[in-house]
Amino acid sequence: MTLGFNEINLEEEEQKKIISITFKGKADKADYDLLVPQLETIIHKGGRIRILVELRDFEGWTLGAFWEDAKFGLKHIRHIEKIAVVGEGKWKTAMTLFVKPFTTARVKYFNAGQMADAAKWVRA
Repeated sequence: MTLGFNEINLEEEEQKKIISITFKGKADKADYDLLVPQLETIIHKGGRIRILVELRDFEGWTLGAFWEDAKFGLKHIRHIEKIAVVGEGKWKTAMTLFVKPFTTARVKYFNAGQMADAAKWVRA
């Protein structure tokens, strides 16, 4: 099975929990079945989280992945403080429209090549 996400990391600095996730290819429900429990374990340890998402050669989501992402966002609407998304320009509008209804987090999109700027913003 090829995962639509190929990397997830947790950093804890100055009482901030920063989760970095790299999505590659097409994300499906099976990806979220692996990803969501990891995120929920971090959330249940306490505090709000910040997420840095990199879309690398990303092809989008299946309907099942889209649904799982929406459910996660609604369930944890108050647990996510910031989301920085780094990807190709074609995802800017889609990500902005998709993420906003499911979170109270501040969301900012960065073009590919702006990973350092995104990391700085999510940590600030």
